[in-house]
Parts: sequence; C-alpha cells; structure tokens
Amino acid sequence: MTGTMRRHAAWLGLLAALSLTVGAGAKPLNPNAPKKPQSTEKPKGGPAVPRTSRRVVVVSLDGAGAEELQQLWKDDLLDEGGFARFFREGEVASALVPVDPTLGAPNHVSLATGAAPDHTGITGNRFHPAGAPPFATANGFTFPIGAETLWEAVRRQKKRAAVMAWPGVDGSEPRRRAEIGMTYTAAPEREARLVVLKRADWQPAAAGAPKLASRSPVLAAHVTLPGAGGTGAGGEAGAGAVEAAGFDLYAVDRTAGGQANYDGVVVATGRAPSVANLEQSDPLAQGQWAEVTFPDRGGRAVCWVKVLALDPALETVRVYFSGTYGLQVYPADLARDLAESNLAWPGPPDDARLAAAWRGEGGIDLDTWTEQAERFAAFFGGALRAAATRDDWDLMIGTIPVIDKAGLLLSDPHQEGYSAARRDDLVRARRRVWQAVDRELRLLMTAVDLGRTTVVVVSDHGVAPVHTIVDLNALLRERGWLATPPAGAGGGSAAAPPAGAAGAGVVPGAGAAAGLVPGAGASAGAGLAVYAVGDGGMAHLYLAGPAGPAGAGGGPAAAAARQKQLLELRDQLLAWHIGDETPIERVLTRQEAAELSLDHPNSGDLIVFAREGWAFDAGPAPAGTATTRPATDHGMQGYLSSHPDMQGVYLAIGKDIRPGRTSGPVAATEVAWRVAQWLGVEKPRAGAAAGGAGPGAAGAPGSSPRKPGGR
Repeated sequence: MTGTMRRHAAWLGLLAALSLTVGAGAKPLNPNAPKKPQSTEKPKGGPAVPRTSRRVVVVSLDGAGAEELQQLWKDDLLDEGGFARFFREGEVASALVPVDPTLGAPNHVSLATGAAPDHTGITGNRFHPAGAPPFATANGFTFPIGAETLWEAVRRQKKRAAVMAWPGVDGSEPRRRAEIGMTYTAAPEREARLVVLKRADWQPAAAGAPKLASRSPVLAAHVTLPGAGGTGAGGEAGAGAVEAAGFDLYAVDRTAGGQANYDGVVVATGRAPSVANLEQSDPLAQGQWAEVTFPDRGGRAVCWVKVLALDPALETVRVYFSGTYGLQVYPADLARDLAESNLAWPGPPDDARLAAAWRGEGGIDLDTWTEQAERFAAFFGGALRAAATRDDWDLMIGTIPVIDKAGLLLSDPHQEGYSAARRDDLVRARRRVWQAVDRELRLLMTAVDLGRTTVVVVSDHGVAPVHTIVDLNALLRERGWLATPPAGAGGGSAAAPPAGAAGAGVVPGAGAAAGLVPGAGASAGAGLAVYAVGDGGMAHLYLAGPAGPAGAGGGPAAAAARQKQLLELRDQLLAWHIGDETPIERVLTRQEAAELSLDHPNSGDLIVFAREGWAFDAGPAPAGTATTRPATDHGMQGYLSSHPDMQGVYLAIGKDIRPGRTSGPVAATEVAWRVAQWLGVEKPRAGAAAGGAGPGAAGAPGSSPRKPGGR
C-alpha cells in the first residue's frame, strides 16, 4: 500500500471511528450558538404556484466528495432530512466523475455545457491563454467559454433560466447573465476586523447613550470598519467609495455581587461616535453573535458581531466584526424578496483568521469559523428557496459553495499543525458543515413541486489532504530549465483578476518574449526555457524562450529538438524524488493529454499531476529559494479524476426519477445533456475541439463519456 493510499484509508477510517463518539447527548461545539441558523426558516410564499411546464433545479455542492457522502450516510450522520430523501426517493450515483483537471472552473463549465476542456478552453482555474505574452495568466472563471452553456441554450429556445451564484456567471456580459440571477460576491465592501479592547479604551457612556440596565456604570467604546476606497481628508467618502461604518459598544454588568463584573456587550450602530445610535443588539455574553443592520446608501447593510472574549474587569475584550458585502441580484423584485426574508450576503468563513489563531496569533477559534460556514450555507439555501418560489423560470442552476470552504482534512501527521485533538475537532467541524447543507437541501425540496420539477445535486470535485507544496519553478531553476522573466515579473503570489475584469480574465505578462532567458545550468536544457503555472494538484508547463513556443521558429528540425527536450524534462520530473517518495504521478505532453480531453492550446506543453498529499505553487515564477514547503491549506483538489476522493456527488429526485435507484458513475459532461432532456430542449451546442475534432469527439455532446484516469 502506497503512502497516499495509507493516508486516504486513514482519513475514511477516522470518519467512521469518530462517528461512534456522536450520541444523543452530544453537545454542539458552541453551546451559545442556535442549532438552526435564522435564515433556514421557510421563505414567505410557500411552494411555487402550480403550472404545467417542466422545471429543473441544479445545485452544485462545491468540494463535496462521493466517498465522504457515502461514509457520512453509512454512519447515520446526515439526519437533517435532505440527503435522506435522495437516498429513499431518488437516484444516487456511486460518483460523479469530474473532468481533468479536477478544479472548480473547468468542472463548473463542463457541468453547464456538457463539453470537456478541449472544447471549452477552460483548462484550469489559472492557465496561460494561447497567443498571450509569456507569463500572462488567465482566470478560468472569467475566460471566454468555447461552448454554449445551459442558460444560453434555454434562452435560445425561448425558455427562462435563473442562475444563482454559479461560478463565473458574474453578469459582466450577456453570456454571463440569465433572466434571473445572483452573482457571487468575493470582495467585501468593508473588511472584517478583530478588535482587542483594553480597560483604557472604555469610557463612561455619553449622555445621549441608550438607557441600559447595568449594576455598574455603563462604559462605552467605539469601533470603525473602514469602507472600500478610503475616505477624504475630512472623513467623507470619495467618489465611488463605500462609507465607513461605526459601531458603539456598551459594556454592562448584569451580575449581583456588589463589585464590577461586566458580562455583556451591547453593539449599536452609528456613522460616527457623535451620531445617535441607529440600532442596537441585546447584551452579548462571551461566545454570542448579533446580526447588526444599519442604513447604507439607501438600503441596509449587515454586520455579524461576536464577542470572542470578555474579561469581567474589561482588561481584555475581543470582538469580531464580519466584513460587510453588497448583494448583486436581479431583477429588482428578487432583490426585494431577499431583503424581506432578511437574507444578506454574510461572506465566507474567515480562513485567514482561523489560520492566524493556529499560528498563535490573534484570530478566531474553530467554533466561530464553523458558525460562519453554517451561516454561509443558510444564506445560499435561503436565496435558492426565494428564487424557487417564483413562477418565471424553467431552469434554476445554483450553488451552495461551503463544503469546499471546509477543506479541513487534517488526517496526516505530515501536515503542518497536526495533532490528534485538532484532527478530531476538524472532523467534527466538517461534519457540521455537511449537516448544514443537509438542512438546506431539505428546505429547498419543500419549496418546489417535485411532481413537475427534477432536482439534481452535483459537485465539481472532492477534496484530498495535502501536506507539502512543490514549487515547480524553483525545481526547474535548479535543473536549468527555467525561463526567467524580466525584472519586475510576478511570482507565485500573482492573483487572478476579479470577475468581469478587462482582458477576458488575463493577467498581463511581464514582458515580450525577447526578454526571456533560459535558465543556466544543465546542458540538456540549453535552448529550452519553461515556466509552470500551478493549480492545486496539477500544473501546466509552458515553453517560452528566444525561439518561442513549441513549433514556432527554427523549422521542423528545431521543433523536433524541442520535443525531444520536453520528453527528457518529463522523464526528469517523473524520476524526481524526496526520500522514498516521488511527488509527481504523471506528466503528459499536450498531444498525449487528448486522452484526458486536455489537448487544447491553453494547456501546457507539458501537463503535470501530483500525487495526493502534494500540490503545486501557483507560479509563474519561483516563490522563493526552496523547492518544497509545508502546505498551509489542509485540503486540495486538481489531482487525476481517477482518484476516488476526487470524484464528486450526483443525486437526483422528482419528476422522471425512479425512487430508490442506485446507479453507477456519471460523467460531469453528461449532466447538461440530462438537464436538456428533462426540459425537452436541445442540448447546449459545443464548439469544435481545439485539436480539430468536431462535436462527436471525446467529451463532446453526442459522444460516449471518456474514461477517467491516466497512466
């Protein structure tokens, strides 16, 4: 048994073992948190108004793995009634086989088009687009899609679609917009803050403060969340900026005993300390949350506030303020419905502050992070239900993107920060996230008429534990193969552009090809310059040098020589080892990658897949001097789709679904075809494969599903 197999078996065994510790008397991780998030209440309006037309709902559970779902179901840990209905009354496939690479952008596009990456052109979350300058990278979520999508096919055939935060559908242009929709909001308008207040920060409450019951004098402090875009010299927001939000905190003492013993904090909103408070929470004890709303640019904004620590003498008070977010929803009446249902975008769980706490720095605890994840799931579930009650769509496609956020797979002692206690805590936290999704699926099925609606639940990939990051560009430099960008080029921390950015999601390179120089070192690499764009468990290696990409310049003899050198580099990468482990599982040329439907000009000249447990630095330049470093994330994807824990979920219920059916694997490229068949419309039209194959090629509509895996 290999090291990867042992780690995988240990992870599944751990899930089973910990299930035995959950009994009827088990307490939640945070006893102060309500069991059911507020937004899981059934929305106003009840089930949709009956009509005769056929409807289909597709929900993606980002990062949900088939093996994990089956294990949780087997252990009776999904008891909220959502997944149970699929197992009893619907179809549950053994797995959904994603396209390679097993990443979010390629798979959400393939789920929505029925086409593989050789037709869509989306060969990763990040890649070098063909024809762009060397070192330029594209964002797979915003790059033009080379095939028709489901919402486009529905529109073409005079039907209507609702697209609720499906990855990449950002409303930036007609191809990325439906008749009804909600856009995923990545950037906060006001950043989250964790405030640490000392005794000197608390002052007697002003005369205009709210009247609060307290056995000791009410003390006040003020906190401001700066707005995006900054403020002017006089404190006013500049053009296009978001105004800062002010919060007044009041410490109250509700304890009898004759001495100061502050045990509650009231949070009130105001634009500045001098402005009268607009809204206030109940007193919050340590560990409690408040949802605080305040007027914002003609509407309302929401900030979730939690008292993390409260010293009775106020020597140390730690208060966490979530970021505030805009909500991009259309049409206007759907936005109004969400507001009336008290649904405001809460933002994702705060990964950075959880990681900071684990490093011993100021951060949030795992309970707080998990409560944020549950709230995130509840928001998406509530938004889907609000849209489901409408009668003006035929196809609704959306996501509950929280399981991938909970990539808390700390199961391998090689992982940084590993301990048995933390491992068990993370298993319980991840289970709570699955249970939150379970609740939302149950509630969604109460909001639709399953007599005329098919509900399909899928995922883009599973998640595997990771312990080490491999910097391929540092390895290429060490071996003398690295293409060196001009001074000032970006490195491994280069970020993808926001959705809707100019240039179709392309981050410009650092210079013209003439500025590139091959790495110095091994003579075998002379004349060959390569750089890597990493993406989780896979990486694209692109030729870039004075002679240009493979096949450009120098004639057939030069192209043949470059091909020979590429094969030599492939052999070196496969042979590279650290101790007795070989981190790289497979290396293919672009032509060989046709087997995986990755033969596209956007793919690398070499495509590299890591073994589970290892992942690649982003590139396209070395991040530092070391070839490897400990992974700070605990879960990763991008590995070959033949790996069982990379395979996603497929569940269906409702109209035309035979109850209690268990089926074999379903390919990601089959989903759009099935949806079109249920709706009675023509399936999305696929563009020709980059290699010249037509619509009947592997991975295209009308072809047999490709076989997953690789040699």
